[in-house]
Amino acid sequence: MKQRMRSAWQLWRGQARTAKLCLALAALSVAAALLLSSGTLCYAVSSQDLVREQAITPAAQPTRQLTGAESPGIQTTAAEPTEPAETPPEPAPTEPQEDTPPADALIWPVTGRITSPFGPRTIFGGEDFHRGLDIAVPLGTPIAAAAGGQVIWSGEKGSYGNLIQIDHGNGCVTYYAHCSELQAAVGDWVAQGQTIALVGSTGRSTGPHCHFEVLWQGERLDPQNCLP
Repeated sequence: MKQRMRSAWQLWRGQARTAKLCLALAALSVAAALLLSSGTLCYAVSSQDLVREQAITPAAQPTRQLTGAESPGIQTTAAEPTEPAETPPEPAPTEPQEDTPPADALIWPVTGRITSPFGPRTIFGGEDFHRGLDIAVPLGTPIAAAAGGQVIWSGEKGSYGNLIQIDHGNGCVTYYAHCSELQAAVGDWVAQGQTIALVGSTGRSTGPHCHFEVLWQGERLDPQNCLP
């Protein structure tokens, strides 16, 4: 009887150990299954995130080779458009230059006989070009300014003897030569008809007279073409 009970006890203990081992193996199987399923889920989630990121990220731009002007360290600036150059305004039309002073601009400096006109002449045994007009009048006759202006010369000057020059502006200058007395100084402003000197015979002269010249725009004119 005891022998049978011992055998039954040993059989039960063996079966209990086998059951525990089976339970342990079953638990390990369940744990392994859980771990495997968790890893698969994580992999699936990671794959979905990667696909989503690739969908959001813009496509990479194609690369191209940089030219020398675009190489690092070389700054290039686009050329600014230049404005068209302004056309200079056309000069205002100028009035034609008159050949003589305006009509009635000058008056006779003295009233007398013309002894030597403007132009070529023979004097002192030789040919000469007379650059003015000789008007014979008595010694000491007052000489009037042919027009208003400023005295630019008053004194002796070579063959002119005692000479007065008046600048009337606009390129008009008059000469009064061979004077016996000068009554206007350089810088004086004189009026038309004002006495500026007295008739004489100084310088290269053959007798008392007033030598009268008209200079217009740098050229000497025949005084008779400028007088009324």
